[in-house]
Amino acid sequence: MNICDINIEVFRNWTLLVLATIGAIISIRSFINSISQRKIDNTYKTIDFLRTHIQSEQIQTFITLFHANNELSGVKFNEFRFDNGHSDTIETMFMSI
Repeated sequence: MNICDINIEVFRNWTLLVLATIGAIISIRSFINSISQRKIDNTYKTIDFLRTHIQSEQIQTFITLFHANNELSGVKFNEFRFDNGHSDTIETMFMSI
């Protein structure tokens, strides 16, 4: 093995490392972008489902429930807080008595 063969091997290994790094970066960015697109698609599917299945008299009820479950207003996950101060969870809302 002479000095020229070692330099070509080192160059080849560095080239493979650079190409693999670039490929990994492209793959990760594509994955992240596909997740974002999937979230947007799911949002549009949900809106379409609501438009086709909620009748006009149920829209105000939906808006009330949406505001009661808004986590930005300090409501815990899976909890509904209504204007009168009453809190309820989804499990107890639909239990038959």
